[in-house]
Amino acid sequence: MIGPVVTGQPVVSPVLLIGQAPGAREGPAGKPFAWTAGKTLFRWLGGIGLPEEPFRQRVYMAAVCRCFRQEPKGGTACRTRPRSRAVRAG
Repeated sequence: MIGPVVTGQPVVSPVLLIGQAPGAREGPAGKPFAWTAGKTLFRWLGGIGLPEEPFRQRVYMAAVCRCFRQEPKGGTACRTRPRSRAVRAG
């Protein structure tokens, strides 16, 4: 299943924060970094005095991919690619 495209608020910013792909909960939340990675990110930023909402208002946030492959039923997704699919710079 491919969820909705998830991007941050349209802000003019010299900073672009890029994530790998939205998780299953970012689509319904309507914003990137809305779940596990976001909680960790904003905990770190909060520790240096940057609260979440002011950060979101000043930094454009998006993802490289529209969605991440589904996790196998009853297990966790392996986020690494097999060596045979790795792209090597020549």
